[in-house]
Amino acid sequence: MLTCKQWKKKVLRCSVVALLALGVGSVNAGTVWIGEAKVVRTLSDSTAFGNCMALLNKPLSDFIGNCPGNWVTFSCNGTYNSKDAGQRKFESAQLAMALGYRVSLVVDNTKKHNGYCYARRIDIYK
Repeated sequence: MLTCKQWKKKVLRCSVVALLALGVGSVNAGTVWIGEAKVVRTLSDSTAFGNCMALLNKPLSDFIGNCPGNWVTFSCNGTYNSKDAGQRKFESAQLAMALGYRVSLVVDNTKKHNGYCYARRIDIYK
């Protein structure tokens, strides 16, 4: 049986863990990890959307707030990363779409092109 002091410590630890877990799972976070997605379409535009985007089969609003629809931008115009880095991410999305592979992304809702959220990272896998 726990003493009063041990019980208080246990409750305090559980409360801290619960608060941290709530913060990590928040849909309004600045960045969030999105896994098990498929790229169903890509877009290349020389004047908008950071020059390149990918459409996912999952709505971003299920994971993070303030990201409309299922589109993410890779900022191929060099605003949030180098142009080369943006192009490599875009090419990874195209490869995943062509081969039917799944992707995981880190999406940031504080960086946007034409209202669409920026994908800081993309991983592809079978």
